[in-house]
Amino acid sequence: PGESKGPVAREVTRILTPGTVTDEAFVESGQELWVAALNTQGLTYSVALGSVSRGEILIYDQLSKQAFDSLITRVEPKECLTQDADLFHTETRQVMVPAWHYTLDQLSRELDRTYQVKDARGVGLSDVSDQGLEATAALLTYLHDTQRTELMHFSRPQLVRDDDRVVLDQTTQKNLELTRTLRGDRKHTLLWVLDQTSTAMGSRELARWITTPFRDSTIPQQRLHHIRALIGSGFTSVINHHLKRIGDLERIVARIGLKSARPRDLTRLRDSLNELPELQCRLTQSDEASIQALGLRITLLESVKTLLHKALESEPSVIISAGGVIREGYDAELDQLRRFSRDASSLLTDMEDAERTTSGINSLKLGYNRVHGYYFEISKATLATQEAPSHFQRRQTLKNAERFTTPELKTFEDKALSAESQALSRERHLYEALFDPLMDAISDLKHLTQTLAELDVLNSLALVASHERWVEP
Repeated sequence: PGESKGPVAREVTRILTPGTVTDEAFVESGQELWVAALNTQGLTYSVALGSVSRGEILIYDQLSKQAFDSLITRVEPKECLTQDADLFHTETRQVMVPAWHYTLDQLSRELDRTYQVKDARGVGLSDVSDQGLEATAALLTYLHDTQRTELMHFSRPQLVRDDDRVVLDQTTQKNLELTRTLRGDRKHTLLWVLDQTSTAMGSRELARWITTPFRDSTIPQQRLHHIRALIGSGFTSVINHHLKRIGDLERIVARIGLKSARPRDLTRLRDSLNELPELQCRLTQSDEASIQALGLRITLLESVKTLLHKALESEPSVIISAGGVIREGYDAELDQLRRFSRDASSLLTDMEDAERTTSGINSLKLGYNRVHGYYFEISKATLATQEAPSHFQRRQTLKNAERFTTPELKTFEDKALSAESQALSRERHLYEALFDPLMDAISDLKHLTQTLAELDVLNSLALVASHERWVEP
């Protein structure tokens, strides 16, 4: 508004919904948020699941009613997109969407907008039925409509096949009390027992491990090998110490991808990256090859860390509009504007002293009001005996005094009054420019968050096993 010469343009920049919100103020840290797009044909159900915080789309194609019920019980989506509310009996918020969202033509438009490809083959979905593709089209349309920006942090959609996972039906999930008790509580569940994670993203990853176990024993055996090594090495406390100082990078990266990250998000990312070199060093120095491998998977992202250190204050303002976000020395133009705004009072004092000395009028005063701005004031009693300097231009006549301006004072006034707003505008421009290099590193950031989440889960399981004196099966 400060830069606008006329009416301020207003528009909806984002729509907050239960399944797409990423702000920590509106969602529990350990809660996974999914939006489900349902497409039914006869007795089969196709579901496209989207997670804004993970930047992930999963397609479950042509499921039976039992498999569909099991999926919904496990995932607990916050919103379900559907064309027919009668087909979906659940407490989940239902969003009725028009039929044209569920078309292959709409899918082509959304794939072009999100992934710059024209058809499903371009994103590796040639094995997905039209039913599943139509659900994906509805989901992508909804995500774009609510986020009102490019979905830069979203990976390509993945077709999930049940042949590599143990499918737990709805009744089994409830009776096993994996993540909720029969009463619906999260306490005294398997997740509650095992969750000694240090980060929110680790807690969410552990819930995924529990609810989607692998059929093949290869991956579980690898995990057991890592847990055994962590217990034997005594590194669990060291890992725990570093991970507790790392923020919820998964949701921070999501907000970066949506260009809605606040200054404190970026400093949290910066401070988290500071923890990685020492953590990686400790892991790679282990005698256990499996622990060394865990350390080598961590990407340090030095260029991102260096950029954020150079650009951001140690403790920036909560919002960019308040200023005080960009570090001094990062941008010469911003530094000059800030310096002028900060030093304005001393410059005015110097100007007042100089005019008194030059004119010989000791009673000359420099003042300011909102109507006339800055001015020099000389009493009429003084003007009766002394003339005002020749470069003084009369601005206002009062009963007992005359007020003047000068070209120098006018120039100062223009700069002083606009310096603060120009500094805030420049700071906002520099802050928004930070998103470009961060977007370039978005894939590496997502890989890092997944690595740290998995390390957190392994360390949590090692801590619980060691404390409870569990033995490997």
